[in-house]
Amino acid sequence: VKMGEAHGADVKIPVNALDPIEDTVVIIGSGNFGKALATRFSSSGVKVLVGSRHDRVLNSGCQTISIEKAMIAGDIIILATPFQCLGTLPLDLLTRRQIVIDCSNRISKCKSEELSHAEIVEGKVPSGVEVVKALNTLSAYELEHSKTLSKHVPIASDSKWAKKQVGIILGRIGCQTYDFGLLQTSREIENMPHTFFPSWHVPLLVSSLIWLLLYFMQFGRMYLCKNNMLGWYPTYVSHKDGLIYSSLTNMMLKDIIKTCDGHALNLLAACYLPGVLAAYLQLMRGTKYSEFPKWLSNWMLCRKQFGLLMLFSASVHGIYYCMLFDKSVSDSTWNVKAYITAGVVGYAVAVILGITSLPSVSSSLSWREFRAIQSILGWTCLILCSLHCAFNALTPPKYKLFRWENCCFFSTEQIALILPVITLALKLPLLLPCADFRLTRIRRGEDYKLTNGWSGIRIFGMEISF
Repeated sequence: VKMGEAHGADVKIPVNALDPIEDTVVIIGSGNFGKALATRFSSSGVKVLVGSRHDRVLNSGCQTISIEKAMIAGDIIILATPFQCLGTLPLDLLTRRQIVIDCSNRISKCKSEELSHAEIVEGKVPSGVEVVKALNTLSAYELEHSKTLSKHVPIASDSKWAKKQVGIILGRIGCQTYDFGLLQTSREIENMPHTFFPSWHVPLLVSSLIWLLLYFMQFGRMYLCKNNMLGWYPTYVSHKDGLIYSSLTNMMLKDIIKTCDGHALNLLAACYLPGVLAAYLQLMRGTKYSEFPKWLSNWMLCRKQFGLLMLFSASVHGIYYCMLFDKSVSDSTWNVKAYITAGVVGYAVAVILGITSLPSVSSSLSWREFRAIQSILGWTCLILCSLHCAFNALTPPKYKLFRWENCCFFSTEQIALILPVITLALKLPLLLPCADFRLTRIRRGEDYKLTNGWSGIRIFGMEISF
């Protein structure tokens, strides 16, 4: 059988084979996964037979039968045994029009030149038996404890008829299936359980690099620069008792607090800057149907992860400051009161954004509600957190925001505000009524040339054309 060719292509399937098959599921294997499947099918009203080497009654009430009898007892056979036991199964007893579901998982990833477990099974069953890859992305725990299976189950087979029948029978136990393609794509399905947060690799790497850069800047300011002169300064003289102390003890406390501050603010700006750049591209191109550059598309896909990492850093920063802050706010200067208020409110808004990004919450919101929260509150959060940082740098008489006194190292506030200021500065022109008018029309599907579509204004959701 060639790759991608329907198994048993030389055999004509009778017309009645397109009718629903017998509503009986045979499970080969009585291990944890086999028992969980049997219980799930039984509770859903599906007749289940379990083939096992051991004669016993399962918790679902199913009486096991011999594997040889099970192989010929139903139209759908689920192989719920370890793959290494495949050679001991009497697959030669299978007959035409039976469907075999392979739900085995691999010990290691399937390489491009290797056959999947399902393809190996296909090579061992008689001609006319259809093989379907399914269920390997579910666990016994999910089957036993989840009333509704929210996870979509991929299925792959060379037979559309077999995939349809498997989709129907799995729908009885609450599984939503989607067609993943021919059986050769089962290699990708078998690799799914081996993935480890694939969508987090790039965001976590970028976030870590930003954090390390900011920590290096903090390290340089504290220990490599004094009075605007480069050197090595691991100690300081206390103003209270005149004794010399090691400043390196701050590496695990104060330096981390300062780093997390700038890290959170830069990640927050990184959530909204790609959307601004995308808006400028759409304005210049005059259409929303032109694809974004790959780097921009990938950046936009990382925004949710950046947001959650931002919330983590902001939480670390806030908790540390709550533990160490010992000043009376009522006796503080105006900028101290302002930066504390902006920081607290900004963090509260960030928490709301983090909660609404959870699938269980976002799925209960309409698109308009979700967009309002993520857009309006998101920009509000960025403005508040930027003000929190700016007010802290405006402490008289130094006004650190506008001074350069740390050798070649930016101050905490300066490096933290670079990306937010760029993001906010680029956002402002997009708020002009004529730009907002054109951009809104483009996102609705209208196409314009560069000089067209500007003859109108949009204010507070109302559009006026000239």
